[in-house]
Amino acid sequence: MKDMDTNSIFKPYEGDEKYIFISYKHDDWETVSRIITDLNNRGYRIWYDEGLHGGQNFVNEIAVRIIKCEVFLSFLSKTYITSDYCVNELHYAFSKSKTVIPILLDDVDLPPEIEFQTVKINRLSLQKLGSEKALVDRLCDWDREILDPCRRDRPKADIPSRKDELPPAAAPKKPKWVVPAAAAVIILAAVLYFTVFSGKGGGSQPAPALPTAVLTVTVPAETVPAAPEATPAAAVRELPTLAPAALDESARKALNFLTERAGEGVPLSVYDAKESPAQGADAVYDNAMAALAILSGNSGSANLRMKNVKKILDAQTAAIRDGSMPGDESSLKGPAVLAAALLEADKAEPSVSYVMNAQTILDRVIAGRSSASGGFSARGSAPERTAADNLWLGKAFQLMYEKTGNSSYREAARSAETFIQSLRPADNSYYLSGDGSELISAETQALAAILMNDRTGIDKASGLLRSGGCYAPDDRTEGCSMESTALMAMAFKKLGMEEEASRALSALSRNQLSSGGIPGTDVPSMTDGQGREYFNFAGTSATAWFALAEAGTDPFQDETK
Repeated sequence: MKDMDTNSIFKPYEGDEKYIFISYKHDDWETVSRIITDLNNRGYRIWYDEGLHGGQNFVNEIAVRIIKCEVFLSFLSKTYITSDYCVNELHYAFSKSKTVIPILLDDVDLPPEIEFQTVKINRLSLQKLGSEKALVDRLCDWDREILDPCRRDRPKADIPSRKDELPPAAAPKKPKWVVPAAAAVIILAAVLYFTVFSGKGGGSQPAPALPTAVLTVTVPAETVPAAPEATPAAAVRELPTLAPAALDESARKALNFLTERAGEGVPLSVYDAKESPAQGADAVYDNAMAALAILSGNSGSANLRMKNVKKILDAQTAAIRDGSMPGDESSLKGPAVLAAALLEADKAEPSVSYVMNAQTILDRVIAGRSSASGGFSARGSAPERTAADNLWLGKAFQLMYEKTGNSSYREAARSAETFIQSLRPADNSYYLSGDGSELISAETQALAAILMNDRTGIDKASGLLRSGGCYAPDDRTEGCSMESTALMAMAFKKLGMEEEASRALSALSRNQLSSGGIPGTDVPSMTDGQGREYFNFAGTSATAWFALAEAGTDPFQDETK
Protein backbone atom coordinates (compact mmCIF):
# COMPACT_ATOMS: atom_id res chain seq x y z
CA MET A 1 0.00 0.00 0.00
CA LYS A 2 1.24 3.45 -0.81
CA ASP A 3 2.26 5.47 2.22
CA MET A 4 -0.31 8.09 3.15
CA ASP A 5 -0.07 11.16 5.31
CA THR A 6 -2.96 10.22 7.57
CA ASN A 7 -2.29 13.22 9.82
CA SER A 8 -3.45 15.58 7.08
CA ILE A 9 -6.75 13.81 6.36
CA PHE A 10 -9.84 12.89 8.32
CA LYS A 11 -10.44 9.64 10.16
CA PRO A 12 -12.61 7.13 8.20
CA TYR A 13 -16.15 6.71 9.47
CA GLU A 14 -16.50 3.74 11.84
CA GLY A 15 -20.14 3.82 12.98
CA ASP A 16 -23.30 2.00 11.95
CA GLU A 17 -25.01 4.82 10.06
CA LYS A 18 -25.06 5.12 6.29
CA TYR A 19 -21.79 6.08 4.63
CA ILE A 20 -19.96 6.40 1.31
CA PHE A 21 -17.40 3.73 0.41
CA ILE A 22 -14.36 5.03 -1.49
CA SER A 23 -12.87 2.69 -4.11
CA TYR A 24 -9.63 3.94 -5.63
CA LYS A 25 -6.12 2.95 -6.73
CA HIS A 26 -3.47 4.09 -4.31
CA ASP A 27 -1.50 5.63 -7.16
CA ASP A 28 -4.35 8.20 -7.40
CA TRP A 29 -4.38 8.98 -3.68
CA GLU A 30 -3.18 12.58 -3.97
CA THR A 31 -6.20 13.56 -6.08
CA VAL A 32 -8.69 11.27 -4.34
CA SER A 33 -7.69 12.49 -0.87
CA ARG A 34 -8.50 16.12 -1.77
CA ILE A 35 -11.90 15.15 -3.21
CA ILE A 36 -13.01 13.02 -0.29
CA THR A 37 -11.69 15.57 2.22
CA ASP A 38 -13.95 18.16 0.58
CA LEU A 39 -16.87 15.70 0.85
CA ASN A 40 -16.06 15.09 4.50
CA ASN A 41 -15.92 18.83 5.17
CA ARG A 42 -19.37 19.16 3.60
CA GLY A 43 -20.76 16.77 6.19
CA TYR A 44 -20.69 13.36 4.53
CA ARG A 45 -19.70 10.15 6.31
CA ILE A 46 -16.80 8.59 4.37
CA TRP A 47 -15.05 5.23 4.67
CA TYR A 48 -11.79 4.48 2.87
CA ASP A 49 -9.19 1.78 3.44
CA GLU A 50 -7.18 3.65 6.06
CA GLY A 51 -10.00 2.46 8.30
CA LEU A 52 -8.41 -1.00 8.38
CA HIS A 53 -6.65 -2.00 11.58
CA GLY A 54 -3.70 -4.27 12.14
CA GLY A 55 -4.64 -7.93 12.51
CA GLN A 56 -7.83 -7.65 10.44
CA ASN A 57 -8.59 -9.91 7.49
CA PHE A 58 -8.49 -7.06 4.99
CA VAL A 59 -10.29 -8.98 2.22
CA ASN A 60 -13.19 -9.83 4.50
CA GLU A 61 -13.24 -6.32 5.98
CA ILE A 62 -13.44 -4.70 2.54
CA ALA A 63 -16.30 -7.03 1.59
CA VAL A 64 -18.20 -6.20 4.78
CA ARG A 65 -17.66 -2.46 4.27
CA ILE A 66 -19.03 -2.66 0.73
CA ILE A 67 -22.05 -4.66 1.90
CA LYS A 68 -22.87 -2.09 4.60
CA CYS A 69 -22.25 1.07 2.57
CA GLU A 70 -25.05 3.21 1.14
CA VAL A 71 -23.09 4.64 -1.82
CA PHE A 72 -20.06 3.22 -3.64
CA LEU A 73 -17.86 5.98 -5.09
CA SER A 74 -15.51 4.53 -7.72
CA PHE A 75 -12.57 6.69 -8.88
CA LEU A 76 -11.84 5.23 -12.32
CA SER A 77 -8.42 5.84 -13.82
CA LYS A 78 -5.89 4.16 -16.08
CA THR A 79 -4.29 2.57 -13.03
CA TYR A 80 -7.64 1.60 -11.48
CA ILE A 81 -8.84 -0.47 -14.45
CA THR A 82 -5.54 -2.40 -14.58
CA SER A 83 -5.85 -3.40 -10.93
CA ASP A 84 -7.69 -6.68 -10.53
CA TYR A 85 -8.40 -5.85 -6.90
CA CYS A 86 -9.97 -2.45 -7.67
CA VAL A 87 -12.08 -3.91 -10.47
CA ASN A 88 -13.17 -6.73 -8.14
CA GLU A 89 -14.39 -4.13 -5.63
CA LEU A 90 -16.47 -2.50 -8.37
CA HIS A 91 -17.95 -5.81 -9.55
CA TYR A 92 -18.74 -6.77 -5.96
CA ALA A 93 -20.57 -3.47 -5.37
CA PHE A 94 -22.72 -4.11 -8.45
CA SER A 95 -23.36 -7.70 -7.33
CA LYS A 96 -24.69 -6.33 -4.02
CA SER A 97 -26.93 -3.82 -5.84
CA LYS A 98 -25.17 -0.83 -4.35
CA THR A 99 -25.63 2.69 -5.69
CA VAL A 100 -22.46 3.14 -7.72
CA ILE A 101 -21.23 6.59 -8.76
CA PRO A 102 -18.31 6.39 -11.21
CA ILE A 103 -15.86 9.31 -11.35
CA LEU A 104 -13.37 9.48 -14.23
CA LEU A 105 -10.08 10.90 -12.95
CA ASP A 106 -8.34 10.92 -16.32
CA ASP A 107 -8.92 10.17 -19.98
CA VAL A 108 -9.42 6.48 -19.30
CA ASP A 109 -10.65 4.05 -21.96
CA LEU A 110 -12.99 1.82 -19.95
CA PRO A 111 -12.81 -1.92 -20.66
CA PRO A 112 -16.05 -3.42 -22.06
CA GLU A 113 -17.09 -5.05 -18.78
CA ILE A 114 -16.96 -1.74 -16.86
CA GLU A 115 -18.46 0.20 -19.77
CA PHE A 116 -21.33 -2.33 -19.82
CA GLN A 117 -21.99 -1.99 -16.08
CA THR A 118 -21.88 1.82 -16.00
CA VAL A 119 -23.36 2.71 -19.40
CA LYS A 120 -26.64 3.93 -17.87
CA ILE A 121 -25.03 5.67 -14.90
CA ASN A 122 -24.18 9.36 -14.86
CA ARG A 123 -20.36 9.29 -14.92
CA LEU A 124 -18.65 12.45 -13.70
CA SER A 125 -15.39 13.49 -15.36
CA LEU A 126 -12.75 15.49 -13.52
CA GLN A 127 -11.23 16.64 -16.80
CA LYS A 128 -14.52 17.93 -18.19
CA LEU A 129 -15.51 19.71 -14.98
CA GLY A 130 -12.11 21.37 -14.76
CA SER A 131 -11.40 21.22 -11.03
CA GLU A 132 -11.84 19.02 -7.98
CA LYS A 133 -14.13 21.58 -6.33
CA ALA A 134 -16.36 21.73 -9.42
CA LEU A 135 -16.57 17.94 -9.38
CA VAL A 136 -17.64 17.86 -5.73
CA ASP A 137 -20.13 20.68 -6.36
CA ARG A 138 -21.69 18.73 -9.23
CA LEU A 139 -21.68 15.49 -7.24
CA CYS A 140 -23.43 17.07 -4.27
CA ASP A 141 -25.89 18.90 -6.54
CA TRP A 142 -26.93 16.21 -9.01
CA ASP A 143 -26.79 13.32 -6.55
CA ARG A 144 -28.02 15.06 -3.45
CA GLU A 145 -30.94 12.71 -2.88
CA ILE A 146 -28.54 9.77 -3.19
CA LEU A 147 -25.87 11.22 -0.92
CA ASP A 148 -28.12 12.84 1.69
CA PRO A 149 -28.60 9.64 3.76
CA CYS A 150 -24.82 9.69 4.29
CA ARG A 151 -24.72 13.20 5.76
CA ARG A 152 -23.88 13.72 9.41
CA ASP A 153 -26.33 16.66 9.55
CA ARG A 154 -28.98 15.07 7.35
CA PRO A 155 -32.32 16.91 7.57
CA LYS A 156 -35.33 14.98 8.80
CA ALA A 157 -37.08 15.28 5.47
CA ASP A 158 -35.31 14.90 2.13
CA ILE A 159 -35.38 18.19 0.23
CA PRO A 160 -35.18 18.14 -3.56
CA SER A 161 -31.95 19.72 -4.77
CA ARG A 162 -33.24 21.47 -7.90
CA LYS A 163 -36.80 22.66 -7.47
CA ASP A 164 -36.79 24.34 -10.84
CA GLU A 165 -36.42 20.95 -12.50
CA LEU A 166 -39.39 19.39 -10.72
CA PRO A 167 -42.70 19.18 -12.67
CA PRO A 168 -45.62 21.24 -11.26
CA ALA A 169 -47.84 19.43 -8.84
CA ALA A 170 -50.79 17.79 -10.51
CA ALA A 171 -54.16 16.79 -9.13
CA PRO A 172 -54.26 13.11 -8.26
CA LYS A 173 -55.74 11.03 -11.04
CA LYS A 174 -58.55 8.60 -10.45
CA PRO A 175 -57.55 5.00 -11.09
CA LYS A 176 -58.85 3.65 -14.41
CA TRP A 177 -60.96 1.08 -12.62
CA VAL A 178 -62.99 3.61 -10.56
CA VAL A 179 -65.66 4.32 -13.22
CA PRO A 180 -66.40 0.67 -14.11
CA ALA A 181 -66.47 -0.21 -10.41
CA ALA A 182 -68.95 2.60 -9.69
CA ALA A 183 -71.14 1.38 -12.54
CA ALA A 184 -71.06 -2.10 -11.09
CA VAL A 185 -72.26 -0.81 -7.71
CA ILE A 186 -75.17 1.11 -9.32
CA ILE A 187 -76.27 -1.90 -11.36
CA LEU A 188 -76.06 -4.20 -8.36
CA ALA A 189 -78.12 -1.75 -6.29
CA ALA A 190 -80.75 -1.66 -9.03
CA VAL A 191 -80.90 -5.45 -9.11
CA LEU A 192 -81.43 -5.60 -5.35
CA TYR A 193 -84.10 -2.89 -5.53
CA PHE A 194 -86.15 -4.64 -8.18
CA THR A 195 -85.71 -8.00 -6.51
CA VAL A 196 -86.92 -6.77 -3.15
CA PHE A 197 -89.51 -4.18 -4.12
CA SER A 198 -90.93 -5.28 -7.47
CA GLY A 199 -93.66 -7.29 -5.72
CA LYS A 200 -94.89 -4.27 -3.69
CA GLY A 201 -98.69 -3.98 -4.01
CA GLY A 202 -98.81 -7.18 -5.98
CA GLY A 203 -99.27 -9.56 -3.10
CA SER A 204 -97.39 -12.79 -3.55
CA GLN A 205 -96.48 -12.21 -7.16
CA PRO A 206 -92.80 -13.03 -7.68
CA ALA A 207 -90.51 -10.41 -9.06
CA PRO A 208 -89.79 -10.74 -12.76
CA ALA A 209 -86.53 -12.56 -13.40
CA LEU A 210 -83.66 -10.52 -14.70
CA PRO A 211 -81.32 -11.79 -17.38
CA THR A 212 -78.23 -13.41 -15.90
CA ALA A 213 -76.03 -11.09 -17.94
CA VAL A 214 -77.28 -8.12 -15.92
CA LEU A 215 -75.76 -9.63 -12.80
CA THR A 216 -72.31 -9.94 -14.34
CA VAL A 217 -70.21 -6.81 -14.60
CA THR A 218 -67.03 -7.16 -16.62
CA VAL A 219 -64.23 -4.71 -16.03
CA PRO A 220 -61.95 -4.39 -19.09
CA ALA A 221 -58.78 -6.42 -18.51
CA GLU A 222 -56.48 -3.55 -19.39
CA THR A 223 -57.91 -1.43 -16.56
CA VAL A 224 -57.04 -3.98 -13.86
CA PRO A 225 -53.49 -3.67 -12.54
CA ALA A 226 -51.75 -7.01 -13.07
CA ALA A 227 -49.94 -8.59 -10.14
CA PRO A 228 -46.18 -8.59 -10.67
CA GLU A 229 -44.77 -11.97 -11.60
CA ALA A 230 -42.21 -13.49 -9.27
CA THR A 231 -38.72 -13.36 -10.69
CA PRO A 232 -36.39 -16.25 -9.85
CA ALA A 233 -33.40 -15.09 -7.82
CA ALA A 234 -31.02 -16.57 -10.37
CA ALA A 235 -32.52 -14.45 -13.13
CA VAL A 236 -32.01 -11.12 -11.39
CA ARG A 237 -28.75 -10.46 -13.21
CA GLU A 238 -29.19 -12.75 -16.20
CA LEU A 239 -26.82 -11.43 -18.85
CA PRO A 240 -26.62 -12.31 -22.54
CA THR A 241 -24.18 -15.01 -23.62
CA LEU A 242 -20.94 -13.88 -25.19
CA ALA A 243 -20.02 -14.51 -28.81
CA PRO A 244 -17.91 -17.62 -29.54
CA ALA A 245 -14.99 -15.42 -30.66
CA ALA A 246 -14.99 -13.63 -27.29
CA LEU A 247 -15.02 -16.95 -25.42
CA ASP A 248 -12.20 -18.29 -27.60
CA GLU A 249 -10.11 -15.24 -26.75
CA SER A 250 -10.83 -15.70 -23.04
CA ALA A 251 -9.74 -19.35 -23.22
CA ARG A 252 -6.54 -18.34 -25.02
CA LYS A 253 -5.77 -15.85 -22.25
CA ALA A 254 -6.43 -18.55 -19.64
CA LEU A 255 -4.01 -20.97 -21.29
CA ASN A 256 -1.38 -18.26 -21.64
CA PHE A 257 -1.79 -17.49 -17.94
CA LEU A 258 -1.11 -21.13 -16.99
CA THR A 259 1.78 -21.43 -19.45
CA GLU A 260 3.45 -18.25 -18.20
CA ARG A 261 3.13 -19.33 -14.58
CA ALA A 262 4.68 -22.71 -15.37
CA GLY A 263 7.52 -20.89 -17.13
CA GLU A 264 8.11 -18.74 -14.04
CA GLY A 265 8.52 -21.71 -11.73
CA VAL A 266 6.91 -24.83 -10.30
CA PRO A 267 5.12 -26.16 -8.39
CA LEU A 268 2.22 -23.81 -9.00
CA SER A 269 0.34 -22.40 -6.03
CA VAL A 270 -3.42 -22.74 -5.65
CA TYR A 271 -3.75 -19.01 -6.34
CA ASP A 272 -1.44 -16.78 -8.34
CA ALA A 273 1.47 -16.06 -5.99
CA LYS A 274 1.63 -12.50 -7.35
CA GLU A 275 -1.79 -11.84 -5.86
CA SER A 276 -1.75 -14.13 -2.85
CA PRO A 277 0.89 -16.36 -1.25
CA ALA A 278 -1.83 -18.85 -0.28
CA GLN A 279 -0.99 -22.48 -0.81
CA GLY A 280 -3.47 -25.22 -0.02
CA ALA A 281 -4.27 -28.86 0.56
CA ASP A 282 -5.18 -29.39 -3.08
CA ALA A 283 -1.96 -27.98 -4.55
CA VAL A 284 -1.26 -31.34 -6.22
CA TYR A 285 -4.72 -31.30 -7.76
CA ASP A 286 -4.24 -27.74 -9.07
CA ASN A 287 -0.90 -28.61 -10.67
CA ALA A 288 -2.29 -31.76 -12.27
CA MET A 289 -5.25 -29.83 -13.69
CA ALA A 290 -2.89 -27.17 -15.08
CA ALA A 291 -0.87 -29.91 -16.77
CA LEU A 292 -4.02 -31.41 -18.32
CA ALA A 293 -5.19 -28.03 -19.60
CA ILE A 294 -1.83 -27.12 -21.12
CA LEU A 295 -1.51 -30.62 -22.60
CA SER A 296 -4.97 -30.42 -24.19
CA GLY A 297 -4.70 -26.80 -25.34
CA ASN A 298 -3.10 -25.08 -28.29
CA SER A 299 -1.04 -22.43 -26.53
CA GLY A 300 2.43 -22.35 -28.10
CA SER A 301 4.18 -25.15 -29.91
CA ALA A 302 3.77 -28.81 -29.01
CA ASN A 303 7.37 -28.88 -27.76
CA LEU A 304 6.78 -25.89 -25.47
CA ARG A 305 3.57 -27.42 -24.13
CA MET A 306 5.30 -30.70 -23.29
CA LYS A 307 8.21 -28.84 -21.73
CA ASN A 308 5.87 -27.03 -19.33
CA VAL A 309 3.78 -30.14 -18.68
CA LYS A 310 6.96 -32.07 -17.82
CA LYS A 311 8.10 -29.33 -15.43
CA ILE A 312 4.79 -29.42 -13.58
CA LEU A 313 4.57 -33.22 -13.37
CA ASP A 314 8.19 -33.72 -12.38
CA ALA A 315 7.81 -31.26 -9.51
CA GLN A 316 4.77 -33.17 -8.22
CA THR A 317 6.22 -36.68 -8.50
CA ALA A 318 9.46 -35.81 -6.69
CA ALA A 319 7.89 -36.85 -3.37
CA ILE A 320 7.19 -40.35 -4.69
CA ARG A 321 10.88 -41.22 -4.56
CA ASP A 322 10.94 -41.08 -0.75
CA GLY A 323 7.85 -43.24 -0.41
CA SER A 324 5.39 -40.41 0.28
CA MET A 325 1.97 -40.00 -1.26
CA PRO A 326 1.87 -36.65 -3.08
CA GLY A 327 -0.69 -34.25 -1.74
CA ASP A 328 -2.66 -33.85 1.46
CA GLU A 329 -3.47 -36.95 3.51
CA SER A 330 -7.09 -35.83 3.90
CA SER A 331 -7.85 -36.10 0.17
CA LEU A 332 -7.15 -38.62 -2.57
CA LYS A 333 -8.30 -36.29 -5.33
CA GLY A 334 -4.83 -34.77 -5.82
CA PRO A 335 -2.99 -38.09 -6.25
CA ALA A 336 -5.79 -39.47 -8.46
CA VAL A 337 -5.73 -36.51 -10.87
CA LEU A 338 -1.93 -36.54 -10.88
CA ALA A 339 -1.94 -40.22 -11.88
CA ALA A 340 -4.46 -39.48 -14.64
CA ALA A 341 -2.38 -36.53 -15.87
CA LEU A 342 0.78 -38.68 -15.97
CA LEU A 343 -1.00 -41.29 -18.09
CA GLU A 344 -2.36 -38.62 -20.45
CA ALA A 345 1.12 -37.13 -20.79
CA ASP A 346 2.41 -40.60 -21.69
CA LYS A 347 -0.10 -40.71 -24.56
CA ALA A 348 1.28 -37.45 -25.94
CA GLU A 349 4.93 -38.36 -25.38
CA PRO A 350 5.55 -41.96 -24.25
CA SER A 351 7.57 -42.06 -21.06
CA VAL A 352 8.31 -45.03 -18.82
CA SER A 353 8.75 -42.71 -15.84
CA TYR A 354 5.27 -41.22 -16.29
CA VAL A 355 3.66 -44.68 -16.24
CA MET A 356 5.79 -45.93 -13.35
CA ASN A 357 4.99 -42.89 -11.20
CA ALA A 358 1.27 -43.21 -11.94
CA GLN A 359 1.45 -46.91 -11.13
CA THR A 360 3.22 -46.23 -7.83
CA ILE A 361 0.53 -43.75 -6.78
CA LEU A 362 -2.35 -46.07 -7.65
CA ASP A 363 -0.73 -49.16 -6.12
CA ARG A 364 -0.35 -47.29 -2.83
CA VAL A 365 -4.01 -46.29 -2.91
CA ILE A 366 -5.09 -49.91 -3.45
CA ALA A 367 -2.76 -51.17 -0.72
CA GLY A 368 -3.55 -48.59 1.95
CA ARG A 369 -6.88 -46.90 1.22
CA SER A 370 -9.26 -49.68 0.08
CA SER A 371 -12.57 -49.99 1.90
CA ALA A 372 -14.19 -53.37 2.52
CA SER A 373 -17.58 -52.02 1.43
CA GLY A 374 -16.24 -50.50 -1.79
CA GLY A 375 -14.33 -47.45 -2.78
CA PHE A 376 -11.31 -45.78 -1.20
CA SER A 377 -11.00 -43.58 1.87
CA ALA A 378 -8.70 -40.68 2.66
CA ARG A 379 -6.91 -40.18 5.96
CA GLY A 380 -8.23 -37.16 7.76
CA SER A 381 -9.46 -36.71 11.30
CA ALA A 382 -11.49 -39.84 10.49
CA PRO A 383 -11.28 -42.14 7.45
CA GLU A 384 -13.81 -40.93 4.92
CA ARG A 385 -14.84 -41.83 1.41
CA THR A 386 -15.80 -38.91 -0.80
CA ALA A 387 -17.49 -38.86 -4.18
CA ALA A 388 -14.86 -36.59 -5.77
CA ASP A 389 -11.95 -38.82 -4.64
CA ASN A 390 -13.59 -41.96 -5.95
CA LEU A 391 -14.80 -40.44 -9.21
CA TRP A 392 -11.24 -39.40 -10.02
CA LEU A 393 -9.74 -42.67 -8.81
CA GLY A 394 -12.20 -44.62 -10.94
CA LYS A 395 -11.01 -42.73 -14.02
CA ALA A 396 -7.31 -43.12 -13.12
CA PHE A 397 -7.68 -46.86 -12.49
CA GLN A 398 -9.51 -47.27 -15.81
CA LEU A 399 -6.72 -45.44 -17.66
CA MET A 400 -4.10 -47.62 -15.99
CA TYR A 401 -6.00 -50.78 -16.89
CA GLU A 402 -6.15 -49.63 -20.52
CA LYS A 403 -2.40 -49.00 -20.41
CA THR A 404 -1.26 -52.19 -18.69
CA GLY A 405 -4.11 -54.72 -19.05
CA ASN A 406 -3.67 -55.54 -15.34
CA SER A 407 -7.06 -56.71 -14.04
CA SER A 408 -6.36 -55.41 -10.53
CA TYR A 409 -6.85 -51.87 -11.85
CA ARG A 410 -10.12 -52.84 -13.52
CA GLU A 411 -11.35 -54.25 -10.21
CA ALA A 412 -10.25 -51.09 -8.40
CA ALA A 413 -12.18 -48.97 -10.91
CA ARG A 414 -15.28 -51.12 -10.32
CA SER A 415 -14.87 -50.77 -6.55
CA ALA A 416 -14.81 -46.96 -6.88
CA GLU A 417 -17.90 -47.04 -9.09
CA THR A 418 -19.75 -49.31 -6.64
CA PHE A 419 -19.20 -46.76 -3.91
CA ILE A 420 -20.31 -43.90 -6.17
CA GLN A 421 -23.57 -45.70 -6.98
CA SER A 422 -24.20 -46.22 -3.27
CA LEU A 423 -24.34 -42.43 -2.84
CA ARG A 424 -27.66 -42.12 -4.66
CA PRO A 425 -30.62 -41.26 -2.41
CA ALA A 426 -33.90 -43.15 -2.62
CA ASP A 427 -35.17 -41.19 -5.61
CA ASN A 428 -31.92 -41.72 -7.56
CA SER A 429 -31.96 -38.06 -8.66
CA TYR A 430 -28.40 -37.08 -7.70
CA TYR A 431 -25.25 -38.16 -5.85
CA LEU A 432 -24.39 -37.23 -2.28
CA SER A 433 -20.89 -35.89 -1.72
CA GLY A 434 -19.65 -38.72 0.50
CA ASP A 435 -20.06 -40.94 3.56
CA GLY A 436 -22.78 -39.65 5.86
CA SER A 437 -23.13 -36.38 3.98
CA GLU A 438 -26.40 -34.79 2.93
CA LEU A 439 -24.61 -32.11 0.95
CA ILE A 440 -25.51 -31.68 -2.72
CA SER A 441 -22.25 -30.70 -4.40
CA ALA A 442 -22.01 -29.22 -7.90
CA GLU A 443 -18.56 -30.80 -8.27
CA THR A 444 -19.92 -34.30 -7.65
CA GLN A 445 -22.78 -34.02 -10.15
CA ALA A 446 -20.56 -32.41 -12.80
CA LEU A 447 -17.74 -34.95 -12.40
CA ALA A 448 -20.21 -37.81 -12.74
CA ALA A 449 -21.19 -36.35 -16.12
CA ILE A 450 -17.60 -35.61 -17.20
CA LEU A 451 -15.88 -38.78 -16.03
CA MET A 452 -18.74 -41.32 -16.23
CA ASN A 453 -20.98 -39.72 -18.87
CA ASP A 454 -23.75 -39.93 -16.24
CA ARG A 455 -26.32 -37.13 -16.13
CA THR A 456 -28.03 -38.39 -12.95
CA GLY A 457 -27.44 -35.27 -10.86
CA ILE A 458 -27.13 -32.58 -13.51
CA ASP A 459 -30.72 -31.32 -13.06
CA LYS A 460 -30.23 -31.07 -9.32
CA ALA A 461 -26.93 -29.24 -9.81
CA SER A 462 -28.64 -26.83 -12.23
CA GLY A 463 -30.62 -25.61 -9.23
CA LEU A 464 -27.39 -24.18 -7.81
CA LEU A 465 -27.42 -21.45 -10.47
CA ARG A 466 -26.86 -18.03 -8.95
CA SER A 467 -27.33 -14.46 -10.12
CA GLY A 468 -24.99 -13.57 -12.97
CA GLY A 469 -24.91 -17.09 -14.43
CA CYS A 470 -22.40 -18.72 -12.08
CA TYR A 471 -22.94 -21.70 -9.76
CA ALA A 472 -22.67 -22.22 -6.02
CA PRO A 473 -20.40 -25.08 -4.89
CA ASP A 474 -23.26 -26.71 -2.96
CA ASP A 475 -26.81 -26.27 -1.69
CA ARG A 476 -25.68 -24.65 1.57
CA THR A 477 -23.74 -21.80 0.00
CA GLU A 478 -25.13 -18.64 -1.61
CA GLY A 479 -21.93 -17.37 -3.24
CA CYS A 480 -20.44 -18.53 -6.54
CA SER A 481 -17.52 -20.89 -7.09
CA MET A 482 -15.87 -20.25 -10.44
CA GLU A 483 -14.44 -23.78 -10.52
CA SER A 484 -17.91 -25.23 -9.92
CA THR A 485 -19.16 -23.02 -12.76
CA ALA A 486 -16.40 -24.28 -15.07
CA LEU A 487 -17.13 -27.89 -14.11
CA MET A 488 -20.81 -27.35 -14.86
CA ALA A 489 -19.91 -25.81 -18.23
CA MET A 490 -17.79 -28.87 -19.06
CA ALA A 491 -20.58 -31.22 -17.91
CA PHE A 492 -23.15 -29.36 -20.02
CA LYS A 493 -20.92 -29.69 -23.09
CA LYS A 494 -20.40 -33.38 -22.40
CA LEU A 495 -24.16 -33.88 -22.26
CA GLY A 496 -24.87 -31.79 -25.37
CA MET A 497 -26.51 -28.94 -23.38
CA GLU A 498 -24.88 -26.19 -25.42
CA GLU A 499 -27.10 -23.30 -24.34
CA GLU A 500 -26.46 -23.96 -20.64
CA ALA A 501 -22.74 -24.40 -21.33
CA SER A 502 -22.57 -21.08 -23.15
CA ARG A 503 -24.24 -19.23 -20.28
CA ALA A 504 -21.81 -20.68 -17.73
CA LEU A 505 -18.78 -19.93 -19.92
CA SER A 506 -19.98 -16.36 -20.43
CA ALA A 507 -20.22 -15.89 -16.66
CA LEU A 508 -16.64 -17.14 -16.30
CA SER A 509 -15.39 -14.89 -19.09
CA ARG A 510 -17.00 -11.84 -17.48
CA ASN A 511 -15.19 -12.61 -14.22
CA GLN A 512 -11.84 -13.30 -15.89
CA LEU A 513 -9.02 -11.17 -14.48
CA SER A 514 -6.74 -9.04 -16.62
CA SER A 515 -3.95 -11.60 -16.06
CA GLY A 516 -6.08 -14.21 -17.85
CA GLY A 517 -6.71 -16.15 -14.66
CA ILE A 518 -10.16 -17.14 -13.43
CA PRO A 519 -10.78 -16.17 -9.78
CA GLY A 520 -11.86 -18.67 -7.16
CA THR A 521 -15.07 -16.73 -6.54
CA ASP A 522 -16.85 -13.55 -7.61
CA VAL A 523 -16.67 -12.04 -4.10
CA PRO A 524 -13.55 -11.18 -2.07
CA SER A 525 -13.83 -14.42 -0.08
CA MET A 526 -16.34 -17.04 1.01
CA THR A 527 -16.57 -20.45 2.69
CA ASP A 528 -18.65 -23.32 1.30
CA GLY A 529 -20.73 -25.90 3.14
CA GLN A 530 -17.68 -28.13 3.66
CA GLY A 531 -15.55 -25.41 5.22
CA ARG A 532 -13.40 -24.78 2.13
CA GLU A 533 -12.35 -21.19 1.57
CA TYR A 534 -12.47 -19.43 -1.80
CA PHE A 535 -10.78 -16.15 -2.70
CA ASN A 536 -11.09 -13.64 -5.51
CA PHE A 537 -7.56 -14.33 -6.76
CA ALA A 538 -6.60 -16.12 -9.96
CA GLY A 539 -7.09 -19.82 -9.20
CA THR A 540 -5.02 -22.47 -10.95
CA SER A 541 -7.65 -25.22 -11.18
CA ALA A 542 -10.53 -22.83 -11.97
CA THR A 543 -8.50 -21.39 -14.86
CA ALA A 544 -7.58 -24.86 -16.11
CA TRP A 545 -11.19 -26.06 -16.09
CA PHE A 546 -12.35 -22.93 -17.90
CA ALA A 547 -9.79 -23.48 -20.69
CA LEU A 548 -10.84 -27.13 -21.05
CA ALA A 549 -14.57 -26.39 -20.91
CA GLU A 550 -14.48 -23.54 -23.42
CA ALA A 551 -12.69 -25.76 -25.94
CA GLY A 552 -15.08 -28.61 -25.17
CA THR A 553 -12.00 -30.78 -24.71
CA ASP A 554 -12.38 -33.90 -22.63
CA PRO A 555 -8.83 -34.37 -21.30
CA PHE A 556 -9.29 -38.14 -21.36
CA GLN A 557 -10.35 -38.48 -24.98
CA ASP A 558 -8.54 -37.83 -28.24
CA GLU A 559 -11.39 -35.83 -29.72
CA THR A 560 -12.91 -32.38 -29.36
CA LYS A 561 -16.64 -32.19 -28.78
